[in-house]
This record gives sequence, C-alpha cells and structure tokens, in this order.
Amino acid sequence: MMDEQTAAQLRQAFETDDEVCIGFGPDKLIGYDDAMQSEADIPHERQQFMESMAFWFRVSRHRPALERLVARHLGVNAARVKMSHLNMWRQGAFNVAIPMLVFDTKAAADAAHTPSPQGDMPPEVPDNLRRVMLRLPMPPRCAEAVYPGSILEKMRCETATYVWMQKNCPQIRIPHLFGLGFPHGTHWFASWMRWPLLSNYVAISVPKDECPVDSGYMILEHFGASFGQELSLMARDTKIVEDGVEYLPEPIQMLAQPAKMRNLFRGVSRIILALARVPQPRIGAFRFNDNGTISLDNRPVTADMFVLENARAPRTMSVDTTYTNVNEYVSDLQTFQEQKFLAAPNAAVEAADATYQMGIMAFLRAVTHHFVGGTRRWRNGPFVLYMSDANASNFMVDENWNVTGMYDLEWMFSAPADMPRVPSWLTWSSVDRISNPATDEYAAYNEARAAFAEVFAEEERLADTAALETALGGTTLSAVMEESWASKTFWFYSSLLSITGMTHVASHQILPMFVRTWEEKRDASASFADLAKLWSTAAADVIVKKVDDHTRHLVHVAALFGRAPPTYTASHDIETGAVNGGEVPYMEEKLSRDNTGNSKEISLQS
Repeated sequence: MMDEQTAAQLRQAFETDDEVCIGFGPDKLIGYDDAMQSEADIPHERQQFMESMAFWFRVSRHRPALERLVARHLGVNAARVKMSHLNMWRQGAFNVAIPMLVFDTKAAADAAHTPSPQGDMPPEVPDNLRRVMLRLPMPPRCAEAVYPGSILEKMRCETATYVWMQKNCPQIRIPHLFGLGFPHGTHWFASWMRWPLLSNYVAISVPKDECPVDSGYMILEHFGASFGQELSLMARDTKIVEDGVEYLPEPIQMLAQPAKMRNLFRGVSRIILALARVPQPRIGAFRFNDNGTISLDNRPVTADMFVLENARAPRTMSVDTTYTNVNEYVSDLQTFQEQKFLAAPNAAVEAADATYQMGIMAFLRAVTHHFVGGTRRWRNGPFVLYMSDANASNFMVDENWNVTGMYDLEWMFSAPADMPRVPSWLTWSSVDRISNPATDEYAAYNEARAAFAEVFAEEERLADTAALETALGGTTLSAVMEESWASKTFWFYSSLLSITGMTHVASHQILPMFVRTWEEKRDASASFADLAKLWSTAAADVIVKKVDDHTRHLVHVAALFGRAPPTYTASHDIETGAVNGGEVPYMEEKLSRDNTGNSKEISLQS
C-alpha cells in the first residue's frame, strides 16, 4: 500500500481539477456518466493506475542502485551510467521501460545535466549516445497480488523465447538481452564465452543493495533511430498541431500505400514463417529453467489472459499445463471465458445482457466440434509458434515500412496450426468491428487480409518450410491459413482469445452458419433464453447474481466520485426471456480497443 505522501503526490500530479472527472493518467480522464455506463471495471482500473504510479515513484528513488546494476551487466564503470528522467520512461500494459544512458567516460556523464525526478525537464541527449532499456514488470499490472508467482512465470517465458529465437531464428532482429533478474531470485548474465550451455546466460551473484526492486528486471538493447520507428507511429505519418496542442492523426490505411504495405507484409510474413519453421510437439510456452536450459513446459498464456487474471478472473490453466490435443485446449479456453464472466463485477449490465452472453457461451460449446476435434486434421498437431501479442507497436519499420526489428516477446507460445496468424491490425480496427460483415471495416480488413495472404504465399515459396510441410501432411501453412478463414475457424479462435469481443464475434461470424435467419428475424428473446438454460442448471440464479454484481459495481463507481448511485432495478423471466415486460434486445458491441494501443470504452446497446 502507498503512504499518504505518495498518494497526495499522485493526486496532485495526475488528477484533474474538474470535480466531475477522475484521472487514470495525464491523458486519460473519465467523467461520472461515462464511468457509470462503461463496461470496464473502473474501480479496479483506478486502483491499478494509482498503484502503478506509486511503483514508478519507488523506482525513481533507487536511481544510484539501478545505475550500478545496469553497469554490472554491461561491464562498465557505474559512474558512466545515468538513469533517464521520468518524462522519458515508457509504460506498456505490463512493464515500465526506463532508458539508461551510457556515456563514454565518467567526465562526460558528470558534465551532463542530470535533472531531478521532481519535475525538471530532461536534458538534451545526443542521438549517438548509447542507451539500453531497463525494463521492470509492474506488480499491479501483472496479477502478482492475485496469483503470486505471475511475474516469475511471465519472465521465465519471455527469457526462454529470447533463447529459442537466438538459436533458431537469427534472421529475426530482436533486442540483445544483456541480463535479467527474477523476482526474489537469481540473476543472469549474457555470456559471450560460448560455453557449452544450452543458452548463453549464466547465473551471477548481485549484491542486494544493487537490486532494490524485487519484482524482477531485464536489461535490453535499445532500438535507436537507425531502426526507424514503431509501425504504429510510422503509419501515422506526421504529427498535427492544433491550438498549440500536438497529437497524432489517425493511422494511414495500408491499402492506400500499396508499395509500403507489401514491404511490411513481406517482413511480417518472414517472421511468421521463421517461427513456424520448426514444428513443436505440444501446445504450450517455453520456460527458462534454473539450470539455464529451456523447455516447452509452461501453459499457453496470452496477454489477454494475463490482463483478465489481473482483474481477478479465476485461473483455469495451471502454470505447468500443456496440451497434445486441440480439443482439451479449446475446452479450457472456453472454461476461462465462462469463469471470467461469472467472476467479473461488471460482466453484464442487465438481465438481458447476462442471458445473451450465457446463450452465446452455450452455443459455442455446442458447435465446437465443427471447428476442432472429430476427424479434423491437426487436432493432435503439429503445433507451431504463434505471436499472440503481435500488435503493430512491436514492429520497428523504416520510412518505406520495411521491418527492421521486433521486440516484446512475452506472449509467444506453441499453438494449433490453424489459429489466426494474419495480424488483426491490418486496418487498425478492433476485432469487434472487423468481424461484422455488414460494416465497411470488415470489407477493408478482408481486402487487406487477401493482400497479406498473397505476399505470405510468395515468401513461403522462398523459405525453408520442408519440416513444417512434412508435419502438416504435405500442406503449406498458407493453405492452412486460407482454410481457417474459409471455414471460419479463424473467427472461432478469435472469439475465444478476445478480452471483450467473444459474444460479438460469435454472433456475427459463427451464429449465422447455423441460424441462417438470424439477420432477418433477430429473434434473440427465445433463442438466447433457451440457450442460457442449457449453459447452467441454475441459469436464473446466475442472471440474478450478475445483475446484483452490476448493481454493487455501480455503488463502487459512484463512490469514486463521491456520489450516491442511481436506483437500479431489473426483472427477468428465464422461461420467456421477458425483461420488464419487453423482449431481450439484440445486443450490439461498440469498438473496445483499436490496434495501435489506444483503449476505447465499449457499451452494449439495443
């Protein structure tokens, strides 16, 4: 818990003077009405933000010790290393990345202006100055309080991915990992001696006073200006200044830049093919072991799963769970979505919403055999490495959109061959939008997807994929991807892997395969009410509980603003589907998150 002084600093630094808003960051505010209507868990997000900022302040107080730690791993005099100003730190979904400046001499470091963390502007830093990134997992964002050991799992998997890629994918430019330290545990040094080990990392001893942060760390190469920019920034072209305020425009549509688009697709295709070249024996993630080796022994955890577990979703896959059968894996994904629904305080906004979601989950269980299992190929493998968090910001590109590098290897795992491998960010729209065939977003995504598939097939013919094609029974990965799209297996997996889009994707892509009059009748009342009863023998009780959960959630949201919540009542008849005398409305989800890393609110409307 943070002390009063830290809490006061946070309120002063990050809250607005406007009484009707609360802050989640310098550029993220929400008002009372929006908070009450949001489907996000606002109290949890608020607490997570405050605790994350407190973590930042604690880290900044240990500047000298962290400078010595980085110097030890780099093999330089600690006086040559300086921590950058807070304004230069970068926060992602799970980590804070701190640029560490490495000067040529102690005199150069001493001569450089070192601002205080109390608000001075950062100094002018020469472009050619060496930088490394000190990356620290943030416990408030890594489910550590809910499931102790989560950070260790996350770091073991990411480290193992670095080791595997260094050995098997030298053509993929990833940051050099200089060293790392596990939470409350061992420290590892990147060895250049090429000793006869299965990885290039050896355990070292680090004095306790040099490692004041006990939640783990990584020291990584910094991708500088020579690598270009992150794709999500490069695609936005230039900044816009309006009324003295600088902001980024909407990203350029890739279809409008055909030459650059093909360069980008070529680079991403090569990465996917390099990762898939070596078939894997089971579904799971690599784990870095205490003896410096790696093994495919960790559960196939994704970034979205980690986010939901941090929000108190029950853990339905133990850390050491792996799968040799696709059916078991898919069943556990469905169980996770179902348990998340039961546990989340704001999972359903009303009885109709709860009925709708329960009906969709029952429906997905019923049709699973059409997409996996049975006599379908590849249910028992082969399995291939999959970038579950391949968002646009993870790719560095030059001005012509040639991929120059990639980073953030946290959420890679061995997956079924027919899982979605075409990036979801091709049109910068969320999966909620691109899954609806009635929208322009779907048409644009399908056009971009077809262009990607064409480039992918071209690169596949040039790549060494013999081992994979043999394991696939003579079929190419590009053919598997096309079959997944045509059969809608692409959308089946997308629904199960999404944080918020499961019901939307299923209703627009999967349900019409079996209920062909859906778009004409939209007779949701009877169909969802009947399906909901099949999802649970106590369906009516579940619906009542979810409505009660939402009511309590509104009380907590209102309390954040110092206000009393509005009176909320609802009734639901599980037999007829009636809600307050009306029918269960057809539910339409709004955009929840775009693919450039920007979060947007979602709501359900009738």
